[in-house]
Amino acid sequence: MKPGIPQALFETISRNPALAAIHAQIERGEFPIHLQNSENALLAFSLVALLATTRRKSIIVLPSDQEAEEFGRDLELAHANVLNFPSWTGAPYKSIPSRSRVFTERTSALARFAEGDYRIAVISARTLAIPVPPPEYVRAHTLHLKVGAQFEPTQISGALAELGYLRVPSVNFPGEFAMRGEVLDIFVPGGPLATRIHFDFDTIEKITQFDATTQSGNVKLDRISIRPLKEVVWNRDSVERVKRHAAEFSMSDARLDQLFDKLLN
Repeated sequence: MKPGIPQALFETISRNPALAAIHAQIERGEFPIHLQNSENALLAFSLVALLATTRRKSIIVLPSDQEAEEFGRDLELAHANVLNFPSWTGAPYKSIPSRSRVFTERTSALARFAEGDYRIAVISARTLAIPVPPPEYVRAHTLHLKVGAQFEPTQISGALAELGYLRVPSVNFPGEFAMRGEVLDIFVPGGPLATRIHFDFDTIEKITQFDATTQSGNVKLDRISIRPLKEVVWNRDSVERVKRHAAEFSMSDARLDQLFDKLLN
């Protein structure tokens, strides 16, 4: 039983006919389960109790972005570790600032989906309708670094820039990295600490975490996963594939060239 969910409460919930039916469907793996006319706060607490009895991962879909956000908070009040997958902000087809937090929130969530690193995820129906890259694509664009592995430090700047990270003199915010000789500092979104990677020529010698604000801390790690900050990673190969299909678009060559330049920069 999950800490924070008393056994007596779970037994009380299980005696409710509607919740007992939901629990039976979860146990049988009959998905999706459609729920309506429910009190979301009570439902959130009840679902945490029911899901605590199974190893299944659950994705809960709410009608609107606001309801998804509120239901996620209700789940957290019930001591659930919730993965929220946000929707794009603003009106459709309107540009979003390249350093907007929504990019890192969405890509971090996609990486966790691809890695199976969640128990309960909350998403709105609007967000669910927007296509995203398949899990294998996200996994292929995730860098896995571990102590003792070989990795060429001179190539990492280009690789991180391609993934959407911004090179700075000293890291302060998620999505930034700094390279000084054989030391790489990087702040991967999704956690409170930045990471420092020490290289010995082309071998990773040490990985530690530190507070980017104070530049202090020496928490040792064996490995780190550097997730992309872009849902689609554009490089010369992918842009060339788009160029080959560009004839399908009724756009001038000049406008297409501008579009390709933006994708690569």
